[in-house]
Amino acid sequence: MPVLEIIKDQAGHKVNEIRSEIRKGIEIHGGVKSEDFDVKQKNGGTVLVSHVAWALAQLNMAKAIDRTQKGVYRITEQGLAILKAYPSGMSVKELRAF
Repeated sequence: MPVLEIIKDQAGHKVNEIRSEIRKGIEIHGGVKSEDFDVKQKNGGTVLVSHVAWALAQLNMAKAIDRTQKGVYRITEQGLAILKAYPSGMSVKELRAF
């Protein structure tokens, strides 16, 4: 849901911008420490990179976002409907059923 919130203005957003906004949100709302996202994984990427990539892939499969060009995403009408229907968040199972 944080990805959809970030791109809900229907403009194209670069992946780096989405990651940066996710990091800011974590720092504001707490819960996970920002430095936890910098932990390297076995594949060499960070937790933040992996989590955002996974979220983008799931949202793309659900037709909630479109990739307008390499590394740039925009919310779709389906994504806006999801935000409206699930303002406090949703599970992956719910996303796939939407």
